[in-house]
Amino acid sequence: MTADHPVRRLLSRVCSADTMARIVDPTLADMPAESRRPAWLGYLALARALALHAVVSAPGAAARLYHDDDRAVPRALALGALATLLLTVPLVAIPAKTVVRISWHAVVLLVPQAVTMSLPVSLLVALPLAFRGMASRRRLVTRGLVLSVLCALATLVLMIQVLPDANQAFRIEAARHIDPSLTHIPRGPIEMTLHELREKIDILRLTPGGVIEARRLEYTLHMKLAMSAIPLPLGLLAIAITRAARGRARSIAIGIASMLIYVYGVFVADAWALLWLRRSEAASPAVLAWTPAMLIAAVALAIIWTSRAQQAHAWA
Repeated sequence: MTADHPVRRLLSRVCSADTMARIVDPTLADMPAESRRPAWLGYLALARALALHAVVSAPGAAARLYHDDDRAVPRALALGALATLLLTVPLVAIPAKTVVRISWHAVVLLVPQAVTMSLPVSLLVALPLAFRGMASRRRLVTRGLVLSVLCALATLVLMIQVLPDANQAFRIEAARHIDPSLTHIPRGPIEMTLHELREKIDILRLTPGGVIEARRLEYTLHMKLAMSAIPLPLGLLAIAITRAARGRARSIAIGIASMLIYVYGVFVADAWALLWLRRSEAASPAVLAWTPAMLIAAVALAIIWTSRAQQAHAWA
């Protein structure tokens, strides 16, 4: 019987009833009859059939995704872009004001570091507003997590590939306004790539008296990775706010408040972590860098658990 097949139980969580009836169940039912063929060939045939079905049904699925729940997904993308833009402007303007006679080219170079901060936190406004009326909790969680993963991938590219060179170019541009004779400025920790950070850490660990600086660079390396992954706990928190909040005004208020707390908290947490690294040799750079993400995930899970408990009590 295919009903109790572990592969079927797994696929039933992600595939539609139509896909299960047309592709999964017939393929699994034919596998015992073909006793001479290795089982892995049957699973390979199932994987090929599902891959072909995904390609063929992709246009229709995209159209349904666009129109489902009163176009919730495109509204979430539009609201996320708007929130990112509104938060990017002050994050660019504040450091730009510290440089005298800054050019527009230098202002543009500040955009990547601002977007790495504003893009993930935009989920806290976009998801509660766009998914507020979504009836299916499963679709809310699935689509919220998918958007969070896409946001994390975009943040990863910005943080790892774009930000180091953009920041370094901005530092050179700003330094030339102060002293035109400057031709070379060493890269700082934020301006280093992950490979450069690892190489510098290995060298400092072998250098007498270089352990303190190595720990600071190790914290920077893990901080870059943690900030790249921060959309995932922020997306989970946005889903929790969506499930718990009642009313449009309350969703907006909670989302904006969470954004401001996050932006302020990131700078406070970074300053506190660097101070703790200097004061205590037992402090782990990796733990300090990942603590904000873990705290956000814990808060999100607590909100989800509390809202579920309240709903269960109301139904009782």
